[in-house]
Amino acid sequence: MNKFPVGQTIAFGYAFLVTEFNSIVRICWMPSLLIVAADYLLRRYTLFYMSESVGIGSALAHFAVLTGAVSLWLFSSSIMAVGVTRLAMRMPLEHSKIYFPLGWMELHMFAANIRYILSMAILFILAALLSALVLSLAGAEFDQVGESTIAGPGIRLASLGVAIIFGYLAVSAVRLVFFLPAVVVTEDRGLRCAHSTTDGNVWRVLTVLVAISAPLILISALCDAVILVATFGREALTGDPSAVFENMETAAAAQPLAWALYRFAFNIALMGIVPSTAAFAYMKLKEGAGDTPNVATPPPRGLGL
Repeated sequence: MNKFPVGQTIAFGYAFLVTEFNSIVRICWMPSLLIVAADYLLRRYTLFYMSESVGIGSALAHFAVLTGAVSLWLFSSSIMAVGVTRLAMRMPLEHSKIYFPLGWMELHMFAANIRYILSMAILFILAALLSALVLSLAGAEFDQVGESTIAGPGIRLASLGVAIIFGYLAVSAVRLVFFLPAVVVTEDRGLRCAHSTTDGNVWRVLTVLVAISAPLILISALCDAVILVATFGREALTGDPSAVFENMETAAAAQPLAWALYRFAFNIALMGIVPSTAAFAYMKLKEGAGDTPNVATPPPRGLGL
C-alpha cells in the first residue's frame, strides 16, 4: 500500500501558507468575505427573527434563510478549495482582478460538498439511533437523570461502544473530505474516490490534519475568548459550556467588526493550508503508485523540502 511522507507533507503545508500567502489571499479573499457576510446576516436574523415568530410559514422562511446561508458558505468554500488545490499542484489559475471562477470544476466541488454534508447527516442519524439501541439494551433509562443511569458495568460498556461508534463517524468524516478537492481537480471524481484514496493512510491523514489545524483551532479559541471577555467580562468564560456558547453568539453580534476580521483571516488561513497539504499528499501517493501525474510535486517557490 502506498504511503505519503507525514513530516514532509506537514512541512509543505506550513511552507506553502507562508511563501504563497499573496496568491492564497488573491484566491480566498472574496469567498471568505462572502462567508463572513453570510455568517453575520444569519446571526442577525437568528437573534431578531427566529425567536419572535412561530408557525409553518415562519418555519419555511427560517429553513430557506438557513439553506441559503449554508449554500453560500459551501460554494465559497468550494471556490477556495479548488483554487488553492490548483495552486499547490501548479495548475493555471484565472488572472482576473477578482478571483471568483464559476466553472465546471467549482460546480463539481460544490455538488461534492453538498453530498458530503448530506452523507454526514445521514451517518450521524444512524450513529445516534445505533447508540440509543446499544444503551437501551444495556438498560439505560433515557427519561431519568442521575448517577443511576450511568452506573453498572453494562452501561459503562455500552458507553464505550457509543464512543467507538462516534469515533468511527469522525474518522469517516475525515476520510471522505481530506482528499476531496484533490480528486475533484485531478480526476473529476467525488466522495467514493476520496474515501478510497485514504486506504492504508488513515492514521497519516489524521496526524497531518491535527498537525496543520490544531494551531489554527487554538488561535481561533483565543480570539473567541478575547471577544467574549471584551463583551461580558472574564466571568463569561466560566460556567456551563452551553451558556458560554450562547454568550459567544451574543458577543459575536455585539462585536461585529472584530468578529468579521478574525473570521475573515481564519477562513483564508484554514483554506490556504488544508487543501494544499492534502494536494501534496495526494500527488505523493500518485507518484508512489507509479503514475505519471500531469504536474510535478514541487515545494513552494524558493523552498526545498
